[in-house]
Amino acid sequence: MALLDANDYMGALNRFQQAYAHFPAPTLMLFIARAQLKLGNRRAARRSFRKVANWPLGPNDSHAFRRARATARNKLKNMPP
Repeated sequence: MALLDANDYMGALNRFQQAYAHFPAPTLMLFIARAQLKLGNRRAARRSFRKVANWPLGPNDSHAFRRARATARNKLKNMPP
């Protein structure tokens, strides 16, 4: 997150992708989508947001996972085509 906060979107994207490779989680994919969007790659960001928005959640999944899915759904709804 520090890299996103420092506007190092490419560095953040690389780190989040590495983390996601080891622990696929909707929270990490949401950060990937945000970095892609900041880099101007709306097509990739839309795919990543969609992946989070459609993430299957079980009854024991964390609040953070649920919040990530809701955030992605909202972002997709408000993204220009």
